[in-house]
Amino acid sequence: MKTFKEFIFKLIEIEESRIDSHTPSVFFQLGDKDLFTFNEQHFLGSAIKVCGAQNVFFDAPTRVSQVSFESVVRKNPDLIVAYGKSSDAPTQSRKKWQGIGWGHKLRFVDATELLLPTLRFATGLRKLCFAFDESK
Repeated sequence: MKTFKEFIFKLIEIEESRIDSHTPSVFFQLGDKDLFTFNEQHFLGSAIKVCGAQNVFFDAPTRVSQVSFESVVRKNPDLIVAYGKSSDAPTQSRKKWQGIGWGHKLRFVDATELLLPTLRFATGLRKLCFAFDESK
């Protein structure tokens, strides 16, 4: 993908391929000890929509908001998306999710492909959508 135009066409292609897919509710976790997430006005909020999922904190007051473990539990998302690999050493939050029986909800994505809206973002977006498909 060499041009911005190709990038945009790739995003449209991904979104159109998601039209009939399962719509899970998602908590996208930023941070570990302190949990942060984003609302629908953040570009990652748009990424969740493109993938056909619903961000449980879509209406958070700021683009990036700190949330409590308890508030996530109350929202009861179908999936929890975190940065890293499933093979990474368990983090504090991963241990908490597993401790309440939510280990099966965890999905992991590569931060280098999603954190910045660069041309690599399309690759990360495709992987994010695939992670949502695994919940079916």
